[in-house]
Amino acid sequence: MSQVLRSFCVSFLAFLILCTTASAQQSRIHQGLYRGMPVTYVIKHGKAAFQGDIVLERVEPLDPQHSLPTSIGIAYPRYLSPKVGSQYQIPYVIAAGSADLTNLNTALAQFNSTLANIKFVAHASQTDYVSFNFNPSDFSGECEATVGRAGAVVSVNGSFPTVTFINPTQITVPVTAARIAQPGAFQVWADNFPSGATCAAFVALPFTVANSPVVSASPAAVGFAAQVIGTTSAAKTVTLTNTSSSTVSLNSIATTPNFTQINTCGPVLNPGKSCTVHVSFAPAVSGALLGSLILTDSAPDSPHTVALSGTADLPLTFGPTKLAFGTQTVGTTSAAKIVTLTNNSSTALSLTSTPSGNYAIASTGTTCSTSLAAKAKCNLAITFTPSANGNINGTVALTNGTSYSPQLIPLSGTGSGGVAAPLTFNPTTLTFAAQAVGTTSATKTITVKNSSATALTLNAIAATADFGATGAATTPCTAGMNLAAGATCKLSISFAPPLGATSTINGAIILNDTASVSEQVVDVKGTAALPLTFNPTSLTFAAQSVATTSAPLIVTLTNNLATALNPTIAGNGEFSVAPGGNSCGSSLAAHSSCTVAVTFTPSAVGTRTGVITVTDSGTPGTQTMGAAGLGK
Repeated sequence: MSQVLRSFCVSFLAFLILCTTASAQQSRIHQGLYRGMPVTYVIKHGKAAFQGDIVLERVEPLDPQHSLPTSIGIAYPRYLSPKVGSQYQIPYVIAAGSADLTNLNTALAQFNSTLANIKFVAHASQTDYVSFNFNPSDFSGECEATVGRAGAVVSVNGSFPTVTFINPTQITVPVTAARIAQPGAFQVWADNFPSGATCAAFVALPFTVANSPVVSASPAAVGFAAQVIGTTSAAKTVTLTNTSSSTVSLNSIATTPNFTQINTCGPVLNPGKSCTVHVSFAPAVSGALLGSLILTDSAPDSPHTVALSGTADLPLTFGPTKLAFGTQTVGTTSAAKIVTLTNNSSTALSLTSTPSGNYAIASTGTTCSTSLAAKAKCNLAITFTPSANGNINGTVALTNGTSYSPQLIPLSGTGSGGVAAPLTFNPTTLTFAAQAVGTTSATKTITVKNSSATALTLNAIAATADFGATGAATTPCTAGMNLAAGATCKLSISFAPPLGATSTINGAIILNDTASVSEQVVDVKGTAALPLTFNPTSLTFAAQSVATTSAPLIVTLTNNLATALNPTIAGNGEFSVAPGGNSCGSSLAAHSSCTVAVTFTPSAVGTRTGVITVTDSGTPGTQTMGAAGLGK
């Protein structure tokens, strides 16, 4: 593998640039020989400065009244390769945020024009380079830069591998398998010379080499095909193998909710031996579900986990999941749209299909009858005949004799070109907040007004499945009621999503009367939810060193019931509820929320998965939330 080190400038030897400022001291000009070439220089801070800016080392003074130390500044020879023709080149970069760029660029240009066989060139991909890092707050008159050699001072646990230069702030450091043969902690470090610093500092990146798994599981993940809720799939096999030379004690083998297991494993697993675990998918709720097979044993990297996943279907499914008819002239019938029903069960289902007002099931194109054979399909042909102007939502209610019935096919369409309808509604639509499946909401009120100039009689009042409509306590709307011109009555509307329902459910309240527009529809909708909902719905942790614990991630639990719940919250394997991180207590009040802090402690490298399980008195009584993280 390799590791990229960022924001890094390797310091090898000091290369000095003397910054020219308004207050810089003017010095007498001297003459000398630099690498056999005549140069002029001034003395600044005891150093020979070419053109007053760039320090030269080993200048031989030609002025007999003046002498210099024999070694000042950088020793160039190791940086004069490669040679291009007769010219040595010094690659350079200027760090972001450096000050006095005008003087620096002028000095570099003067240097290049004066010295024929040594040139500063813009850095490309050379290993050796000069990095100018001027501190804008340094008023000493002398600014430091660094000479870099990518990889010259990079160490991997005390060794110095050859590295690959990417750019002035990135290098790639190879870490071979031999260097991580033994488990434990090690470091990759690089010398760092921050702008303005007087000496180099070290940047260290810690790594952990994990133990090789003592007990390996194969496969590491098991996925199941779609399974009908309330049934159990055929088993899939996971093989556990002791890869070590020592006997391992097997303490427990278990699965998280919605999965089951039986195994051939005894209390110990001898060196080199294997045993098998047979895992099945037994979903209690619908939708995509995650879980884990968890093995705890005497190995140092216990627990071991196998990721489990599957999708739970209702006994009856249909597609498309909704129909939109668009705009249709009032009193005319649309072309039919087809919905295909599928019996996912291994036995026949009874079937009743009931459309709401303004929608119908056409005989042509419909193949469904009162029974649907096991694993069979049939079609419903649905049409739209609007009786009034405006948006008209509806449903086809599918009743199949299971506890997850009825199921609704949402329908939508718009009527146009008709006469004004006599009834008006306030509000014009109703929306219910999240409601726990298997429970009934508090009621909401709709006021119905006869806006026409003549009296009418309400013949019938109905609601689509999952909604209820009854007369309100004061001036209730009832079948057979005579509603005078300008008079009003009230309806109480409730929402009761069935078990297995998910997300938003569209419905309608239908009123039939004696007016010329005899059927009118009020749009209603609500959201079906499990007794508890999680936010977020799953957790993903950043990479975490093996055997260390992450910072917690926070999950909010909301009780959607009208009664209190007593949730018990537990992690599994490498995902745990942090100590003191559960604010839910022993009781969670109706329609209230609490938070849980979850941490990740990987036992091995690679992708790790698990679930957080919540058990309570709701229906269903067990819910899970998936968690994933990366061990490194």
